[in-house]
Amino acid sequence: MKREQYQALSFCLPATHPKFSSIHEQYRILDAGRYGENSLDYYFDLCSIEGKKVIKDLRIVGKTAFQIDRLLLTPSFLCLLEVKNITGTIYFDQDAHQLY
Repeated sequence: MKREQYQALSFCLPATHPKFSSIHEQYRILDAGRYGENSLDYYFDLCSIEGKKVIKDLRIVGKTAFQIDRLLLTPSFLCLLEVKNITGTIYFDQDAHQLY
């Protein structure tokens, strides 16, 4: 929903508008994320696991809300996936257990 709102604003605002750059950048980031998630679906389609189900953009609300990009369910396994579509260099710091 946010992506579509930024998309509409990005196309409607003139490039000279003071907020155009930040709105267009937010749209670009959200669109890249959506592309990353959808490209993963291609590989799920290739996968021949019997009884598999893929749930997209699952939102769970309790005391707080959280969202799962993709949930892969099989009769004997489940996998929660948080998808990132990152360009550039990725570095994993083993001491801090963080991805940069």
